[in-house]
Amino acid sequence: MSEKRTIKSLRRGDRGAAGLLLQGVLQRLGYDITDVDGIYGGETFDAVKSFQADFSLGDDGIFGKGTANGLVEALWTLGDDEDFEFQGTEDFEWDEDDDIGFQKLLSWGED
Repeated sequence: MSEKRTIKSLRRGDRGAAGLLLQGVLQRLGYDITDVDGIYGGETFDAVKSFQADFSLGDDGIFGKGTANGLVEALWTLGDDEDFEFQGTEDFEWDEDDDIGFQKLLSWGED
């Protein structure tokens, strides 16, 4: 039996590795993210809303379980042989909280 996880959403004002990963993925999918800095600001909010609208997920700009599942599906469209690089992450310093946030982001959508 698999363990149920509490799903934390990302929203405006959040900061950390989960936001950094989300920005990088949205940028790679072609959404307008110029600053991959881990800060869930207006640009990230607008990109999430656009992504949600494009995939009929309800465009509230909050990154939660439904949007995470949609993002995973969208990533499959990139193919296995695509190189995945984040742009603009040179100055981001990771710490233990970022690692925890990163792991939570990777586990969203799992039951």
